[in-house]
Amino acid sequence: MRILLTTLSSIVMIYALMCMVRIILTWIPNLSYSPFTRFLSSICDPWLNIFRGKKWLTMGSFDFGPAVAISILGAVSALLRGFTTGFHFGHLLALIVGLVWNIASAVIVFIVILLIIRLITILVSKNPYSNTMFEQIDRSVSSLVGNITRTFTGGRAVSYKAQLITAIISLIVIDIIGFFVFGIICNLFEAIPF
Repeated sequence: MRILLTTLSSIVMIYALMCMVRIILTWIPNLSYSPFTRFLSSICDPWLNIFRGKKWLTMGSFDFGPAVAISILGAVSALLRGFTTGFHFGHLLALIVGLVWNIASAVIVFIVILLIIRLITILVSKNPYSNTMFEQIDRSVSSLVGNITRTFTGGRAVSYKAQLITAIISLIVIDIIGFFVFGIICNLFEAIPF
């Protein structure tokens, strides 16, 4: 049984890596229609499409569905591997909580990186609002950035640069606090003796 579970865990992890490669290849137009990409598409897209386009997994033009799909595969792989080492209910709860936090943290880190890139372009570019890509980023994050800023300014008007800085710092603090809080919760669940 242990060999079977270990094998299944490895298969799921390999499938998760294939899905990740599939997503990366969609960012490279020249490779989008290669035989290898079509092969990956036939295998991975049925799973990835379950999560694509879900409203609660999108922010503007950014779709976090595929990231969630891969995270779930990672959790399933860990779950199967855990069953080979005396798995218990507390560990299952810790795994679920850890999965939720890992997904949330990955989204936060992605947004922070996006905001930092946007802030740098504003600081160094002579005309930081003329690029189509920058406009798309601004449309995607403006609601989130505005909501975070209003929490600290009480609705007082501030520059977009100041809004970005406020949002970046706030999200980094949230990520750090979440890391410790969810870590404590996972440890409490792991301590459950059954």
